[in-house]
Order: sequence, then C-alpha cells, then structure tokens
Amino acid sequence: MRKLTVGQVLFILVPGEMTIHPARVVEEVNRRTLQGEEVNYLIEIGVKGSRKTVPLDDDVLTFSNTEEARTHLYNNAQSAIDKICDKAQAMAQREFPHEQVATKNVKNVERQPVTESQSVLLDNGMKVNVRLPPELSE
Repeated sequence: MRKLTVGQVLFILVPGEMTIHPARVVEEVNRRTLQGEEVNYLIEIGVKGSRKTVPLDDDVLTFSNTEEARTHLYNNAQSAIDKICDKAQAMAQREFPHEQVATKNVKNVERQPVTESQSVLLDNGMKVNVRLPPELSE
C-alpha cells in the first residue's frame, strides 16, 4: 500500500461495486513486531448521512483524485470491450473459415473530445452525470 497522510481525501473503488467512495484518512497506525513493520490506515467514510471510521482494506483500490479513478475505469471498460470484440472475431473466423471476415483494430479508432456533461436518471433511480461529445449534447 502506498504512503498516505492523515487528512488526505481519497477516492476508493471497492471490488464488485460500481461506486467510487470519497474517504478521508483519519489515522495512521505503525506497527513494529518481530515479523517486521506494517502500516495500516483508518479512513472516514459517509454512510447514510453520518460518518463512520473503518480500516482501509488492502483489496480496495485507492485514488488521489477522480481523474485517476476515471482513467482506471475507462481502461477497464476498454479492456473488456476489446476482449468481447476479439472473442467475436475469433468465433467468426472459426465458424466461417472460408469467408473473408473484416477486421478492424479498435485501438486505432480516433476518439472525439468530450466536453458537455448531461445528468441522466437511471431506471434504478440513481442520478448520474454523463459527458457527451458536442454533436450529441444538443
């Protein structure tokens, strides 16, 4: 785990959840034993309108800012999309070996700049902000 400072605000991503939680480091615990040294942190998170202090687990991903978290999530999404497309391409070549199947390298697709943000209400009642390319934001 990287070095954190008391008072630092983190953004944490818990495996299996689709939410990034803001948290503040409230305590650093240094332990020196015969087995070696370890550093643990306690964080403060918001839970249903109140704050709760919990240990920072090693299995959560921590980010210093939302841009780092956003980049991580975009990279994971891109990787998942690439795997899905590669699997479909392999299946097409296996199922239709004598046909010419068009291939396109998705990684070379030029992405348009995203500038406009829209608020969207999902079916489950959650409100999210989505950034759209300029041509879709009207």
